[in-house]
Amino acid sequence: MTENYFYDPRGNLDCVTTSGGTQAADCPTATGRAPSVKLLADYTYDYMNRLAHYLSYNPVTGQKSNDTTYFNDGLSRVTKEIEDRPETADDRTTVFSYLGLTNQVTEEDRTDSSGTTTKVYFLLCLRASGGDDQ
Repeated sequence: MTENYFYDPRGNLDCVTTSGGTQAADCPTATGRAPSVKLLADYTYDYMNRLAHYLSYNPVTGQKSNDTTYFNDGLSRVTKEIEDRPETADDRTTVFSYLGLTNQVTEEDRTDSSGTTTKVYFLLCLRASGGDDQ
């Protein structure tokens, strides 16, 4: 399947459509209006140009397959991701923790129908030594 990719004036990916789709007619989905059958994915950004919402649609059925909302902290790091998957009913929420003011993820807590899974990440620091270091 051939896809068309359309971008907003800031250079962000706005939407993805099937080959016959156009940005004006098929992007974005207006509130309360059924999405175009040509729309495959729609992206929404917040006032700071960060991805805030993502929608994807099944190309065969036209039904929504993923509805994800992103939450950011003051440093523009994703702190929470809520995924609604209507086709599979496998919804999940992921919360991210960071090392101080860095972008290094230290913990990821994912909650879905099977419970909560926690991943902990460790930062490995290696020191290169020269010939005279002792």
